[in-house]
Amino acid sequence: MNIQYCEVCSEKKAKYVCHLCNRRICEDHAILNDNVIICSICSSLLCELCRRRLSIHTCPICDRLMCTVCSVQLTPVHRVCKECFQKLGKREVLRRLMLL
Repeated sequence: MNIQYCEVCSEKKAKYVCHLCNRRICEDHAILNDNVIICSICSSLLCELCRRRLSIHTCPICDRLMCTVCSVQLTPVHRVCKECFQKLGKREVLRRLMLL
């Protein structure tokens, strides 16, 4: 019999498959997020604003993980989260990033 073990801990039998990365995971590493099962590793990498998509950057103003949808691209290399952008305004964000 071929037993599949959790790809996070390698100790317990895998019962689920992560919706985002397809890792086989045990109950201890399975997290229900928006009615889908994701692994604890993907959960720690989710956008802190929407909790739906994997993050791509950290906001330089508030240090939260953010996805493409929840961020504003200021320059080809600078992004901030939409909340900081709305709260502070473009001019203040650029000043804090020393781009003005």
